[in-house]
Amino acid sequence: MDKIHSETIVSGRKVTIYKFYDEDFSADRYSYSIGTNHHSGGYGHNNEIIYPNETIALLDAISHILDKKDFLVFKRQYLIESIL
Repeated sequence: MDKIHSETIVSGRKVTIYKFYDEDFSADRYSYSIGTNHHSGGYGHNNEIIYPNETIALLDAISHILDKKDFLVFKRQYLIESIL
């Protein structure tokens, strides 16, 4: 069962990140919800985990909240700060 890993507010919308231990892959996988809309962290076309870490799940969630231009600016700044 998914457990709440973290919660944050982005542009007035609640984003909840969930963490689940996947026994088939022996690894954690993540999913998220924006308000009441849940986005599964299942498997992709090549049977890979879609959201293998919290950062990827959070960035995907934010991409659904901000418009494309604002998201690209945010993502660039986020990645620069994570490197420094």
